[in-house]
Amino acid sequence: MVEKKLKSGKESENKNIKKVNWRVVGYSLIALGFVGLGIFVDWIWFLGAVFMIWLNQKELMGK
Repeated sequence: MVEKKLKSGKESENKNIKKVNWRVVGYSLIALGFVGLGIFVDWIWFLGAVFMIWLNQKELMGK
């Protein structure tokens, strides 16, 4: 009985693993770049970060 519980536990762990959404990862990295530019260059770059965050949320909520 114990062995069956261990096997079923591993199966449920594998089902919970989700695929990485690379588009969201890319948007996040670009937004971080815009934040860095906003800090070190000029404040106007923060608008690019806000836009990338908006695209990120749009992508996440669309699925």
